[in-house]
Amino acid sequence: MQVVVDKINALNDDLKSKQDKKAKLTEDVELCTVKLDRAQKLISGLGGEKVRWTAAAAQLALDYDALTAGAYTRPLLDST
Repeated sequence: MQVVVDKINALNDDLKSKQDKKAKLTEDVELCTVKLDRAQKLISGLGGEKVRWTAAAAQLALDYDALTAGAYTRPLLDST
């Protein structure tokens, strides 16, 4: 009879262990789902930033060209 009781206790311990593992994995899945949703929102938001940064970079290149052209031509104009 004790053998059967020991076997039942071992099975109950194993069941508890498996249930705890299942609960942990379920929690991990929920956390990963939240993180994935946040990452997708971030990526979507950054998609518009590419357009804005590309335009800003183009404008900065034009400003730089105008600035350097002015720096090179100013000494020529001032010497007259």
